[in-house]
Amino acid sequence: MYEPEGHIRAGRIIARHSTNRVDIREVIRSCIPLDRTESLLDLGCGYGFIWEQLEGHLRHGTRVVGVDRDDDNRWYFEARVAHCGGRPEFFAMGLPTRTAFPDGSFDTVLSVFSFYYFPGMAAEVRRLLRPGGCFVAVTHCADSFQELNRIIGDDRVFGVLEHFNDTNGFDILSPYFSSISVVRYENRLRFSRDDADDLERYLRFKRPGWMGNVQAESIVATTREMLSRQELVVTKNDIIFVCVP
Repeated sequence: MYEPEGHIRAGRIIARHSTNRVDIREVIRSCIPLDRTESLLDLGCGYGFIWEQLEGHLRHGTRVVGVDRDDDNRWYFEARVAHCGGRPEFFAMGLPTRTAFPDGSFDTVLSVFSFYYFPGMAAEVRRLLRPGGCFVAVTHCADSFQELNRIIGDDRVFGVLEHFNDTNGFDILSPYFSSISVVRYENRLRFSRDDADDLERYLRFKRPGWMGNVQAESIVATTREMLSRQELVVTKNDIIFVCVP
């Protein structure tokens, strides 16, 4: 069962163990044209991860529409957007699908760590953007989590990332956008022996959506044994695509 609190805890673990001390949300914020955005669509918005960093930057009264499959995220998303001064709307629906929004409904479309679940939405995103609009898509790079793949012994464990990453993002987006620029964010997660509990919580959170049938107990036991001997450094590089039709 999905729980927004679990996602929030995982984010805090990432923040504690990141070697890059710049919050990626600050980097993402710098890529969003908030000064000329009056309506924004957040695809796969989750609990509103990005909105914790947008206070004081969003134009007051901006219409912010969140779409996510889990209705449990509604309260968290709406509260964060409202705190930023936006007018939140939330729709619980699965993606990919053609949405009911009219053509050119939004100045900006945003998708933060979710577009790998619905890369087939690129054409729909283009339809929803107004002339001069912007699509900002944030995803992990293909080399992310490679250390965990090796430990687990199955390079398909984080296979969802194959659907949209730094190596294929241009090919997926370029048929619909005339200008695509990228911003790279390099990072590592560093875990020592004393961090075994944090690593276990992070892996247990990730396992249902990313690790398929791999048993949580097997992953936890393997990584705990490794941490008893040496630290574990996990690659977590990200990329931001900034797209203009």
